[in-house]
This record gives sequence, structure tokens and C-alpha cells, in this order.
Amino acid sequence: MNANKMAWNSGITEPAWTRGASDFVLRALGSLWRAVRLGLSAILEWLSPLVALVLLGTAGICYLACGFVYLFVSHSHFPMFFTMCFSTGCLAALVLYQAFLYLLNPDRA
Repeated sequence: MNANKMAWNSGITEPAWTRGASDFVLRALGSLWRAVRLGLSAILEWLSPLVALVLLGTAGICYLACGFVYLFVSHSHFPMFFTMCFSTGCLAALVLYQAFLYLLNPDRA
């Protein structure tokens, strides 16, 4: 048998130039994701000390304010519950930020 008859009977109905187009698109998207991940990781790593300082400072000041009001001020209208939740949220945001940095790390994959 010649090659034309075998290709005709092989069940491939799409032209040769379209075969592998989805593979090309998937490889292109993978390369684009790696480039975006590298850039985003670099920017977030560079901002990491500033973010940690701001979030830890805010949480510390809020906890200190709550402790001061609880110990030294009687019958105040200080929003204790909101401040405690806000400071705990700052610490949770710092943990999530570090987890996101870990997931974006190009050396991990």
C-alpha cells in the first residue's frame, strides 16, 4: 500500500497544519503563566518586608490599644471586638501573603 491510501484510511480528517494546534496553544499559555508568575513573584518578594512591617505593626498597635483600654480605662466606648478582629485579620492576611508567595515561587515548580 502506498502512503496516501494509509493516511486516507487512518481516520484522521483534519488537515496536517491544524494537528497539534491545541498543543501549541497550551504550551503558549503555560509559557505566559510562567512569565507572569515570575514577574509577580519578584514584585511581591520585593514588597515582602514592607508588607510584613505594616501588617505586624498594625496588629501590634491594635493589641496594645485593646490591652491598654481593658486594663486602664473603665466604662469606655472603645470598639474592643472590632479592634481585636481587625488585628487578628492582619495576622491572617500576613499568613495568606506568605502562602501566596510560596505558591508563586518559581523554584518550587
